Parts: sequence; structure tokens; C-alpha cells
Amino acid sequence: MVHALCNRAVTRLRQRDPAGAVEDCDRAIAADPRCAVAHFTRGYIRQEQGRIDDAISDYTRVIEIDPGQEDAWGNRGDIYWAYGKRDLAAADYRESLKVAPPEWPARKVKEQRLREVE
Repeated sequence: MVHALCNRAVTRLRQRDPAGAVEDCDRAIAADPRCAVAHFTRGYIRQEQGRIDDAISDYTRVIEIDPGQEDAWGNRGDIYWAYGKRDLAAADYRESLKVAPPEWPARKVKEQRLREVE
């Protein structure tokens, strides 16, 4: 059930139904609070909606569940970067680059942003 809800949440997000996607994420998290995909997807939506504290909370939860999730580190770093929290952004970018595979699509952007905040 949790897997199906997460998949549907991503589909709804692609179909530009963020409210439906968040609803599915909430249901998935209620069923399994350790569902990193649901926390990440909800964090992404909240970030896009400007609900910054909520997005940070979701990304932080993803990192607690799966510290190897480079996109959660990177997205949280992006929020910190956008809001001028240079030290926090740098720390998250460093960690994202440390855990990400060499072919990570966001690698060059995160490397550039890390140089900007260091």
C-alpha cells in the first residue's frame, strides 16, 4: 500500500496535482513513517510552494532515514543557499557530493554552489 501511494504521489505531481500528491504522501507517511520517498516528494512540493520550514523538515527526515540520499542533502542545501544560510548550505552540499555517485545529474550545480558559499 505504501509503495502504491508513493508511486501515485509522484504521478500526481507529474500531472500537476500537488494537493493530491501531498495527500498521498501524508497517507503513506501515516502508514509507514520511515517512507523516505513520501517525505522527499512532500518536501519537494512544499519547497515549490514556498513552505520552507516544512520542506526542510521533510528533507531532514529523509536524511535521518537514509543518510545516503544525495537529493535530500542537495535540496535542503538549495533552500539554505536561497535564504543566505551559507554555512548550512555548504555543509549540505559537501554531504550531497560525498554520498552521490559520480554520475549524479546535479553534481555540477552543487559543486558550483558549494564554491559560491565557501
